[in-house]
Amino acid sequence: MRKLIILVASLFCLLCLHAQQNSEIIRNQKALSEARTEVEKFKYLRGLFYSYLWIKPDSSLIYAEHEISFANQIKSNYDLNRAYHDYAWFNIVSGDYPKAVFYINRAKSVAERSGNSFGLATTFGLLSIVYEDEGNFKEALVQSKMAKELIESQSPPSFKSEDLDTAISYMTITWRVATQFAELNEPDSSLYYMHVTESLMKKILGENSWSGLYYGYGNIYVNLREYAKAIQNYRKGIEIATTSNKDMMDNFSGLSTAFMKTGQLDSSIFYARAALALSRQTHYSLGQLSALNLLTSAYTAQNKTDSIAKYLALTVAAKDSLFSRQKIIQIQSMAFDQQLREQETVQQEKELKNKIAFYSALVTIAIFIVIGFLLYRNNRLKQKANIVLQNQKEEINIQKLKVEEMLNNLRATQSQLIQSEKMASLGELTAGIAHEIQNPLNFVNNFSEVSNELIQELLEERNNPKESRNEILENEILNDIKQNLEKINNHGRRADGIVKGMLQHSRSSAGVKEPTDINALADEYLRLSFHGLRAKDNSFNATMKTDFDNNIGKINVVPQDIGRVLLNLYNNAFYAVNDKMKTAGANYQPSVWVHTKKINDKVVLTVTDNGNGIPEKVIDKIFQPFFTTKPTGLGTGLGLSLSYDIIKAHGGELKVESKEGDHSEFVVQLFA
Repeated sequence: MRKLIILVASLFCLLCLHAQQNSEIIRNQKALSEARTEVEKFKYLRGLFYSYLWIKPDSSLIYAEHEISFANQIKSNYDLNRAYHDYAWFNIVSGDYPKAVFYINRAKSVAERSGNSFGLATTFGLLSIVYEDEGNFKEALVQSKMAKELIESQSPPSFKSEDLDTAISYMTITWRVATQFAELNEPDSSLYYMHVTESLMKKILGENSWSGLYYGYGNIYVNLREYAKAIQNYRKGIEIATTSNKDMMDNFSGLSTAFMKTGQLDSSIFYARAALALSRQTHYSLGQLSALNLLTSAYTAQNKTDSIAKYLALTVAAKDSLFSRQKIIQIQSMAFDQQLREQETVQQEKELKNKIAFYSALVTIAIFIVIGFLLYRNNRLKQKANIVLQNQKEEINIQKLKVEEMLNNLRATQSQLIQSEKMASLGELTAGIAHEIQNPLNFVNNFSEVSNELIQELLEERNNPKESRNEILENEILNDIKQNLEKINNHGRRADGIVKGMLQHSRSSAGVKEPTDINALADEYLRLSFHGLRAKDNSFNATMKTDFDNNIGKINVVPQDIGRVLLNLYNNAFYAVNDKMKTAGANYQPSVWVHTKKINDKVVLTVTDNGNGIPEKVIDKIFQPFFTTKPTGLGTGLGLSLSYDIIKAHGGELKVESKEGDHSEFVVQLFA
């Protein structure tokens, strides 16, 4: 019952299709008889060609020949290109590929001669079909992409009625790119371009207006083994196939393939026969071969010997007719001849360029002779001037030597200042390390002394007579000694960790970036800076506040270099609040804030102090070498300059914001 319904529906679609095609033929014939301009006549000749192509190929051939004759008559290269295109398309449908390639090359030559970019793109599209029919999908895809890119670069479709041919060609070539990616087993690319095709179809022709789209989707889903989706799309294609027998037979073949993959052999045979009947009606050789292959495979699966023999013989005959060795040699020969013609054209252009270059060289030589004469005459006058210039040059050399000597002295002074800055930073870092290690060492010493006292007390208790010894006290003393030893061990490990960490940070930088916890680095150098200043001045004190973003993780930096930057920023912040504390009064609370935050692909570290700030008139100079706001002897002016260079070398930014008398804020930006 289900097959009967499908058969009736298919016959109804075919009747509707046949009626619509006849109506279209009558409409084009009437329009041709009433056409007044050459443009209109050629348009309706092409319309009749495509109307007959898939129902009466012999009639379509007549109109293709009329197109060529008419285009030559009106001497229109644009129309001649399209006429050759249609004639080649007829030969592709009928399976005469050598003749098709011949007329494709003719169309290509006309397009190149007249500068017709769109016509050239259509020839690439036809070559793509030839390669595709031969099974060379890789080369077919190359040709399709060339056609698509040429349309996009030269005459992108505007989807307006006057640009409809270009828009439809762009849509179909995009569809062909999608189907060729599917044959090359690249489903992601295939689906992408098929979605693009669907979007173009909606803009150009309207929703559900082209059955070829659903045939393409069906092929993709067959390759993905999603057969239910494939069958759904093929059936959708059959429902809307109202303008072309080709679309109908393609979707019939697709359904036959999908049903064969799912083991529904009777349904596969039914649709293969329907495709075969249509392909024979239209004399579409490749369609016949495809349908015969499907029938042979289906009967082989059913093990029906007679049917296998029958359709296998028909398949072999069709294949020999379509792809005989002689035809393949003809196609290759024609392609080679076309390459030779192109090479001859290139050679002619090369010879023309050589001639132009030769005459250009003659003109250039003549110009040089004239210039040489003028130069010779002027040279006599310049010789006198050269004597004066030589004397001036000697004087300039003397002055240059003096300047170089001054520059060398300046560089030596700069090197000494940079070394002084490094030694000052090293001293501050060393003081911080010493203060940091002092705490665990104090614990070790204190617990060692207490443990010695406890051991002495234990020994005294053990010297008492046995009956007067307090075992509970002995156990308590032993437990205390054990706890003290654990604390000694714990603080010893802490001191060891500090030393190892400081050794790691004190290594000279090799400039190699490594994953670094920027929060831990910022916290560590904050404490080192604070303790280093405390070691110099016991009266110094400040509040330290941190707000670290735990989502940052590790970032690739040179930790030693970034550590030097942080130490410099912290030292400046503590110096600023300490300087303000001397004059601000009892209510002033010196504070330094350190804040980190991840913003998109950047890590932002901010160091803020509530010191005296930086005067507005000098804030633009603070990153300049040797510029400092500190009193003479307390700063070289190289700290911020070196820090700025280090951050720039990391691809980041170092910025400053300040309000005089209120605060300063340094912002470091690094890529995560």
